Amino acid sequence: MTGILFVLMMRHLQNISSVARGTGAALANASMYIGQMIGAAIAGMLFAVSYNFILIGSFTALLYIGALFLFRKSEKLTENSETGIAS
Repeated sequence: MTGILFVLMMRHLQNISSVARGTGAALANASMYIGQMIGAAIAGMLFAVSYNFILIGSFTALLYIGALFLFRKSEKLTENSETGIAS
């Protein structure tokens, strides 16, 4: 599921506007690298505090579960808006 999420988000961004496809791709890549930088900085601080990877792994698992819940919530919002248009 996580490997396909980036592809789905890129498809969604490109379907929003055919004129701004390059802008959408650039924003997606920039946000991905900013998120990676923030994650690495937080992981470095957690490692400096705990001197092991248990805290980093727990933090990663917590954020992963939070992302899954947000993804499920966005699916439900999309289903509700699609049924509202059709009826």
